[in-house]
Amino acid sequence: TLDFLLADMNHGVSLAYCIKMARDNIRNSRDLMPQESWENINELYLFARDNVDQGVSKRGRHEFLSEIVQRCQTLTGLMAGCMSHDDAYEFIQLGHNIERADMTTRQIDMGALRLLARSDEPAPYEGLLWTSILRSQSAFQMYRQHVKRRVNGVDVVRYLLQDTDFPRSVAHALSCCEAALTRLPRNELPLRMAIEARRHALDADVDRLVNGHGLHDFMDRVQGDIGGLHQSIADCWFPREPD
Repeated sequence: TLDFLLADMNHGVSLAYCIKMARDNIRNSRDLMPQESWENINELYLFARDNVDQGVSKRGRHEFLSEIVQRCQTLTGLMAGCMSHDDAYEFIQLGHNIERADMTTRQIDMGALRLLARSDEPAPYEGLLWTSILRSQSAFQMYRQHVKRRVNGVDVVRYLLQDTDFPRSVAHALSCCEAALTRLPRNELPLRMAIEARRHALDADVDRLVNGHGLHDFMDRVQGDIGGLHQSIADCWFPREPD
């Protein structure tokens, strides 16, 4: 499984494949990007290619993935600070925040599924589970700082789904998509879908979803909203040529 997720170049979900495609995209658009971004992504690609076996092994996995995360964050910061915030940058922001929103819903969904599978476990297990979800989103410190309550499912889901100040929450990511879309031409349908997706996330009754075991189905619907937004952006600005 780890080899599939990290190293398999034949599948679009693997880490190695995603880094290769990011490198190809930046190479094809080098005139629009800061020069350092090409150097950064190329170094990231070479590091991942040469050290992926370390990531697959248990002993070196943490070090390998931590290096990947740090290099990705460097690239993100480089583009935010050194690239003109024009249409090209808005599309980068759209991709960044759609991916972030989707991954956050999947982390929440994982917690929902594990709780359903272990409904007979004692309450302390739930605290550990939701703490793990927060840490996977680098959200534990901000949660403790702003929520100021013991870690529990309802508050964690509400924070990761609806907090408009935390960059990795679904609502914040969709708000960023909405803001980027407002600055692009011919935006009517994608903008409407982004607004609807954000509203669905913010209007959710989190207490009822968590305590009534409807969280998994709701996350599926939110993921459908995000997928629809992605498709509308592709159809609007990047239509595929007919076969």
